Amino acid sequence: MTSDLETDPVMQARMSIDQLAPSERSAEQMRARFLAFAETECHGYAPFYEGLSEAVASDFKVLDIARQCNRGQPIPNLFFAAVHYLLLEEISHPLAQQFSSIESEKSVAAEIFSEYKTFCTQRQDSLVEMLSFKRVQTNVVGRCSYLMPAFGIVSNHANGRLLGLIDVGASAGLNLNWDWYHYSYSNGREFGSSDARVRLECEIIGQQFPGLREHFPQVSSRVGIDMNPIDLSKPVDLLWSRALIWPEHPRRARVFEAAATVLADNPPALFAGDALDLLPGILETVRDDSAPCVFHCHTLNQFTPQARESFRDIIEAASADRTVYLVSAESGTLVVSRCDSGVWSVIANANCDPHGRWVEWFEGV
Repeated sequence: MTSDLETDPVMQARMSIDQLAPSERSAEQMRARFLAFAETECHGYAPFYEGLSEAVASDFKVLDIARQCNRGQPIPNLFFAAVHYLLLEEISHPLAQQFSSIESEKSVAAEIFSEYKTFCTQRQDSLVEMLSFKRVQTNVVGRCSYLMPAFGIVSNHANGRLLGLIDVGASAGLNLNWDWYHYSYSNGREFGSSDARVRLECEIIGQQFPGLREHFPQVSSRVGIDMNPIDLSKPVDLLWSRALIWPEHPRRARVFEAAATVLADNPPALFAGDALDLLPGILETVRDDSAPCVFHCHTLNQFTPQARESFRDIIEAASADRTVYLVSAESGTLVVSRCDSGVWSVIANANCDPHGRWVEWFEGV
């Protein structure tokens, strides 16, 4: 079964430079990477970061700092988060004060870029150190707006069995607590407790929507895998997670903070290590009365092609004894599939916003 990442030329182009060692990245490649980020990930959604990306693309001094991002990480995301982190640390700095209430306007980026460049160059050593080991582990709680229906679809196909959830690239594990949240969709459908601390809104494009039960599926186990799980009880991890949220999106920051309080009361099991090493054993721990459901959101873009193939091999091997479900959200595409004795079949698919603002389901859901 071919993954969407393997057939998306834009994603392949992005990944090609992200997978290079810093010394192998040319200035022109770096420039193209930031321009692509501005056009494909920021345009229409984050005008300030769009303008800032274009400004960085035109400044070889700042590009040279960003070039130091460690191999396998999405370069613009990691660079902007590292700068944001230092600004949150130095909250009294004039630029930090501007960031705390930044306007989501492209022109603002041009107005503050000179000061932004100065901030970066003055803290170049700190930035390069962070870029050498930090990872983009964004806790985008809004993604639960499409994960929740996907889990409902899995539950329907598994005849209402309990779900054994395994989040690959879980970060802090916020999305494993999806059934503690409230969901409001533009088609009038609502799910979850009315007094939930986390409240998500999502636009439905088109006429299709999954046939979901009124009550959430029951979950027997929640397990997260991450190379370096984030512990939000630690101030440094909490600040890094906050830095990964784009400054022009204050609502996302509020949702994250609310989800962090839910996590403190309901911590899932998180395991540190390579998913290819840990996943086989964790799949074996899913109870016999439960349907194993592996999911990942914007994680496989950090895998090499060989690692992505091995990832699917693991699921195929586990499916020899029972059906294994996979919910994959990568590059704006959501695919819900099942694997039986190594044979894949797609149950449902959708187009979706990477941050869960909208979803477009296709027929068959």
